[in-house]
Amino acid sequence: MPKDLRALTLIAHDNYLDTPVLNSIERSNQHQIERAIKLIESFNRNNIGFWGISFKEGTDDLRNSPVVQVAERIMGKGYNTYLFDEAVNESQLIGANKYYIENVFPHFKQLLLKNFDEFLNNIEILIINKRGSKQEFNKIFNKDKLQILDLKGIQELKSHKNYYGFNW
Repeated sequence: MPKDLRALTLIAHDNYLDTPVLNSIERSNQHQIERAIKLIESFNRNNIGFWGISFKEGTDDLRNSPVVQVAERIMGKGYNTYLFDEAVNESQLIGANKYYIENVFPHFKQLLLKNFDEFLNNIEILIINKRGSKQEFNKIFNKDKLQILDLKGIQELKSHKNYYGFNW
């Protein structure tokens, strides 16, 4: 997590240690976000869906999530943006997580869809940041015009004609 990285680099600095790899991680992560945005733009489609938006799969923690950063930036460029994540329920967000969404990503409520089929029917590009079920993958696979940008390495979708794997 970014706060852990900052803590480690601060400790190293305080102890006069040179940590070039640690010092380059944040810049590298930002570079990956920029690469993802450029790739999304290159598809020339307007309806973008982010499946799995939390920092870590299975949680509702949206703070420091690179996917949230990409979604916010894409939306700011005028793309129609949709979010789907079963683990994230806006009404159950609390503390720093709730503060983050209200102040950094206030459009979140309007973008989060609760139904997977509705989500798929609204998008032309699917950004995958979670593992799903076989039933969900079948629905995705049957959308032959859907452009897939996979951040997780989902084996079941690699043979889709519009599949693109992307590593963070």
